[in-house]
Amino acid sequence: MEDKNVIRVVDSTALFYMGGAYYVIYYLRNLSKKKGLVIPVFDVGSPLKKKVLGSYKKNRSHKSKFDWSSYDFGIKLAKQLWPVLTKKGIEADEIIATLPYYYNNKKIVIYTVDSDLYQLVDENVSIFNIRKKSTITPKNFEKITGLPKDLFVLNKILVGDRSDNIKGIITKVKFRKIFLEHNSKEKEKFEKVLANPDVIKTVMVNSYLIKLWPNFALLDWIDNVLSNFKPCRKCFKKLIMQKKDKRFIDFIL
Repeated sequence: MEDKNVIRVVDSTALFYMGGAYYVIYYLRNLSKKKGLVIPVFDVGSPLKKKVLGSYKKNRSHKSKFDWSSYDFGIKLAKQLWPVLTKKGIEADEIIATLPYYYNNKKIVIYTVDSDLYQLVDENVSIFNIRKKSTITPKNFEKITGLPKDLFVLNKILVGDRSDNIKGIITKVKFRKIFLEHNSKEKEKFEKVLANPDVIKTVMVNSYLIKLWPNFALLDWIDNVLSNFKPCRKCFKKLIMQKKDKRFIDFIL
């Protein structure tokens, strides 16, 4: 039985990459048929993390072809029917990581394709992978990720994250030998690597970029958006009529 109080948090930027503004609204509408509150979250503007690492996410070539006008339209549409959370310079990940603290022990399902968000899984937070259509919980975490929950973030920090252009200091194979197989020779080599100050700096930067913490400075803003939201179906319809895109007409019929 579905929990009517569940909070459904949607990484809506990921939805846009998968199918554009139409797919964002299509997915959110279908999700709204389930019980619980739907909260779309979008990235807007260059992330502040780029000030720490200039090459952060620079490998994403598709961004040069990004349809910003369609993206902005998708956000405007979503704002008419759902309490959208989006803040310039703040990544969706950071906002999403703050919501479990804001809701304090309420059940939350995060809809995403971003494995970085897997670190948020606990007894109250589960992840639904939109692309794989699989749910990640504490019970199946290791089976799906191949790592115990307590080593998941450490693995990303030390191995790096290719999708975000974050370089690591060891390979996946060596990580497993050191932390899962407890290979003494590899541990000795690793300790020597850590003696290098540049390596320590890399680990510290990676930790800042990868580890997700609640941003307490966002709490009042989140509360304001969620408390004052009122859907406007007339506004939604008006935007669609202005767009004159046959695909979107289905949403108002």
